[in-house]
Amino acid sequence: MFEHISMASRNLTHRPMRAFLTMLGIIIGIGAIVSVYSIGQGGTVEMNKKLQKFGVNRIWIYNGKYRTTESILKLSDATLIENSISDAEYVTASSLKNIYVTSGDKSVYTQLCCTDDSLVHIEDINIKWGRFLSENDVEYSKKVVVIDENLAYKLFLGPADALGRTVYIYGNSYKIIGVEQGSAVKQSSAKYKAYIPITTYTANWGTNIVDEITITTEDASKLDEISDEAIAVLGQKYGTTQIFDTYNLAKELSIADGILGLFSNIIVSIAAVALVAGGIGIMNIMLVTVSERKQEIGIMKALGASSGQIMMQFLMESGIIGIMGGIGGILLGIIFSYSFYLFSGVMPVFSAMSLVLSALFAIFVGLFFGLYPAYKACKLEPAEALKSI
Repeated sequence: MFEHISMASRNLTHRPMRAFLTMLGIIIGIGAIVSVYSIGQGGTVEMNKKLQKFGVNRIWIYNGKYRTTESILKLSDATLIENSISDAEYVTASSLKNIYVTSGDKSVYTQLCCTDDSLVHIEDINIKWGRFLSENDVEYSKKVVVIDENLAYKLFLGPADALGRTVYIYGNSYKIIGVEQGSAVKQSSAKYKAYIPITTYTANWGTNIVDEITITTEDASKLDEISDEAIAVLGQKYGTTQIFDTYNLAKELSIADGILGLFSNIIVSIAAVALVAGGIGIMNIMLVTVSERKQEIGIMKALGASSGQIMMQFLMESGIIGIMGGIGGILLGIIFSYSFYLFSGVMPVFSAMSLVLSALFAIFVGLFFGLYPAYKACKLEPAEALKSI
């Protein structure tokens, strides 16, 4: 076997440009497969990170199909659901109001999120200055507020200057205890946002009605089950389940994964065509090689070489072309993937298994398309092969 590999390598190095052009189709095909797979995996990871900020493991409950009716959900419903569903990690009641936040002579139209201390664990809220709402703030209905960085610059000199200052919301004074950094991903497109305890909202607004209840779970596979349980709990309390609806991002994530998978499959199919073209190129070149080396084949057979040895010799050459093309394709795919990362910011994810399978597939293509030329070479009769001498 070592002798076959050694002879095949020497034969290929006699015409390096021909060998390179022969394996070019394999290089392009494998490179496309590796780059598409790694970029697709990286895109999936990046998409999951983005959606995690919105809450992939999160359920929104509200009443009225697509929120078309006025809410009847109460603050106590969140406690009821939390006590009834063991798989619920966090249960939060929230209300969203668009209202003016005032300080001195400045008044800014802001989205006010009335919630509790659990929201910081549910959403991507990064508090760099001060702190977020605490359990104590919610329990005692304290008049405290957390604002985002944009609002801090709009009302004051900045986040550091805003801490400890007082703003007025709906005629009541609130002390600023924290500032949210940057433009974190939020459910709304509001330019300015503020957070106050949900209990403070219900006390000052004179209502116990909330807009929505949010449930999170550590096991995203249980989202549908938890949704059904929550609706059943509310149905027992209100006598019907028809007035409530739920929403989660799990289905959207599944759809997005399916779209990425379909796109990857299409590109991989195109790459497979390139591999087939590369394999046909190997077959053509090896057939030419058989014709060029008739004398060599005739001499080897005349000296006692078996048909199996002749066949193995040519299979080794096509196999080496496949191996080298596979290695070149993997390197090309890695280079292209990282080049794509520099422009798009999507970090490619490489799987050792996918790289190994790509290399093995390249070898298979080389051997498969080299099989017929090798068979043709081994079937040459010595006398006929030596006629051209």
